[in-house]
Amino acid sequence: IPAYVDEERLRKHFGEKGEVTDARVIRAGDGHSRQFAFVGFKSTEVAQVALDYFNRSYLDSSRMSIEFAVPHGAEATTRAWSKYTSGTTANARLQAKLNPAATQETGAAAAKPEKKAKKR
Repeated sequence: IPAYVDEERLRKHFGEKGEVTDARVIRAGDGHSRQFAFVGFKSTEVAQVALDYFNRSYLDSSRMSIEFAVPHGAEATTRAWSKYTSGTTANARLQAKLNPAATQETGAAAAKPEKKAKKR
């Protein structure tokens, strides 16, 4: 959302598709907008209608991506794919590289094999 949008503007904008029960713009510690917000609706059905209507639409000149909120750490959230995130193959390769002896004992994934040199 644009940085200058406040809660009242969110209520008015999203109120086009149903009764908004609450709206909150997320702000940083110094008070400036982090350019995302939470909007609550009277029912899940109304929220779904609003999501379908407003997702990938514009508020002034900013394109919005609308999603249902899920609790932090919920299974439904997509998992990060970093070498530092446990449970990923990238993390298994990193752990194998850092501690090869433990990898052999536990049977964890081995480090990625080196590529063969191309023949010319």
